[in-house]
Amino acid sequence: MLQAFIITLREGVEAALIVRITLAYLTKIGRRNYVKSVFAALIAAFVGSIGIAILLSHTQWIRTFLKAGSC
Repeated sequence: MLQAFIITLREGVEAALIVRITLAYLTKIGRRNYVKSVFAALIAAFVGSIGIAILLSHTQWIRTFLKAGSC
């Protein structure tokens, strides 16, 4: 459980860094009008990720996969 938390935390930090670098670059080149698009994409990715996680948690396939010890 701790390993999954650490990996998730690391991935979250990486994603935050990518978003921050993108926003800094857009600001530097004077394209602040694209900032809303970055946030819209971020929200869409978050909602899509949660949606797929919920969908997979309700299917038999993921339960079979986890019981087999493949993770």
